[in-house]
Amino acid sequence: NPGTFAKATGLGDIELSCNTIELLQIGNRVWLDDDKDGEQDACEKGLSGVAVSLYRSGTLVARTTTDANGEYYFPNYANPSSVTFAGSQTALAPNTAYQLVFGTNSQYSSGTLTVSNGKYLLTTANATGGNRNDGNDSDAAVATVAGITAPVISMTTDAIGTSDHTFDVGFYCQTITSGTISVTQATCNLTNNTGNSNGRITVSGIVNGDKAAIVAFGGTVPSYTATTNVTITGGVASFSGLANPTATTGTSYSIII
Repeated sequence: NPGTFAKATGLGDIELSCNTIELLQIGNRVWLDDDKDGEQDACEKGLSGVAVSLYRSGTLVARTTTDANGEYYFPNYANPSSVTFAGSQTALAPNTAYQLVFGTNSQYSSGTLTVSNGKYLLTTANATGGNRNDGNDSDAAVATVAGITAPVISMTTDAIGTSDHTFDVGFYCQTITSGTISVTQATCNLTNNTGNSNGRITVSGIVNGDKAAIVAFGGTVPSYTATTNVTITGGVASFSGLANPTATTGTSYSIII
């Protein structure tokens, strides 16, 4: 009879089966540890553009870059859009030892990570106390893998069907410092008794700065992309063409690095 199910003798039922879960994934987040405590706080942002490489016994397996949220992932399926596999290895293997290396492609050098004109230092690894745990701490320490000295996490993947998103790394901004400031006074034109606009202020010994701006004291600070900013070269920023002060007390300026 259509629409019915039965057996000639005994009881019958329908058996359902599921495919085995085959996903395997590792990774998660590179972030800016603003308070340098080794713990991801709710307000701390991800760091995008960081090159991350996956190695196995010193051999490059895959490369990726952190996204706008500072996240990265390495899966066990071939040809994911965000990951480039190298050589014959085209997927993450289960129960296998790997090294995650951060700041490859020469981003990390002499203890400093340089990304998008910013310079960052590695935060404390495996910090304890308070609310810190393996899910919100920083796991990387500086080591050498395949001739590259950079922050490294050594880990072993789990069995098929697992995702481990606890491999996080924190960085904080390197402090901007400056050394000396020298001033060249503007001159006067004695012929017509007027001031020349040839004053100069030079700031030298600048560390961790790539642009500088000058404004009258209390003036509006220009944006980082403003065309009036000068490029810092060799740790030096120079501002020329400054007008002769109109008052005997001089003119006060603010310099932003």
